[in-house]
Amino acid sequence: MNLNPTIIIMDFYLSQVIPLAKNLKAPKFSFATTNAWLLALALHTPTLDKEIQGEYVNDENIPISIPGCKPIYPHDLYDMLKDRTHRLYHEFVGACEGASLADGVFVNTFGELEPRTLEALGGSGHITKVPVYPIGPIVRDRDPNVDERRRSDVVEWLDTQEEDSVVLVSLGSGYAMTFEQIKEMALGLELSGKKFVWAVRPPITKAGNEHYFTAGEKSETGTTVASNPFPEEFYRVQSNGLVITDWAPQMDILKHPSIGAFVSHCGWNSVIESVSCGVPIIGWPLYAEQMMNATMLAEEVGNSIRVKVSPSTNMVGKEELAKVIRKIMDMDDKEGCVIRAKAKELKRLAQRAWSRDGSSYLALSTIFLSNDV
Repeated sequence: MNLNPTIIIMDFYLSQVIPLAKNLKAPKFSFATTNAWLLALALHTPTLDKEIQGEYVNDENIPISIPGCKPIYPHDLYDMLKDRTHRLYHEFVGACEGASLADGVFVNTFGELEPRTLEALGGSGHITKVPVYPIGPIVRDRDPNVDERRRSDVVEWLDTQEEDSVVLVSLGSGYAMTFEQIKEMALGLELSGKKFVWAVRPPITKAGNEHYFTAGEKSETGTTVASNPFPEEFYRVQSNGLVITDWAPQMDILKHPSIGAFVSHCGWNSVIESVSCGVPIIGWPLYAEQMMNATMLAEEVGNSIRVKVSPSTNMVGKEELAKVIRKIMDMDDKEGCVIRAKAKELKRLAQRAWSRDGSSYLALSTIFLSNDV
């Protein structure tokens, strides 16, 4: 029995092992679960590594130019590129170099979402000679981590709300905010006057990116869950919404017609889910590539607005949060109307991408037909 694989697909960050798979005599593809913007940056990084001496970030006002993307300013740059002496930077460069040896790269986006960047990743060779295939949006329809009773309770509550009247607030499963930021968020939701579904973890005693994925654990940095889990304001505002302190059924919520906006950390999985459901995004990026994602959505795609962090407190204030929620959800706000219309258009285009003869359908079909899969 022949056990050799017909095709090999590996995570983009494992691309450095591609040369080891040569003896398997099967086409090898790298899969980037990100957007085309980050993929363009990644595939261009080996060139930057050779051409630029010293750190990429020397002046906050001087952006980095990536073909097919708007200039990327240092404060939005992918974290792995901010310290060229760090081990993770060298591992990232190695993965990017390995991807150039693949027979192709799959990316979880679609042609109509990022046309300019995908064109630059195409046949011009400006960024890479390896073919890039947009095969998104790939989303998981249901999260198996969510208890079915919880799923039912959330949907039943949403069924009692008016169309486009509820804001979903979720900054990802790996990040916990400080006690003070949760208080500001609670007051901001109250000030907005909108109904909400708020997925939130217990607060921590210190803020910072080092608490991503480690929030609430005892560590050398002194991170611990606050002794009084939530501020008084957190409990007070619950009468105007639904609060979830464990896994939230995000896709079930986003698909519901009552959802009118999504306050998101702009992790790409959450973004692509929101795009597929036609929900406009209020970007609150925290970590890694989320800053780049938020910038792309607000400045290039047009289905999002981004919150502003106060430089004096390093937090998003209650007035700022209330303002952006109202801008997206108030029907008489002109900018909000444009953003909502773009979100609805993207939902239609996302559905078309995976319909027969759609861009993503054809891209994946080309691979399968040419490799007898």
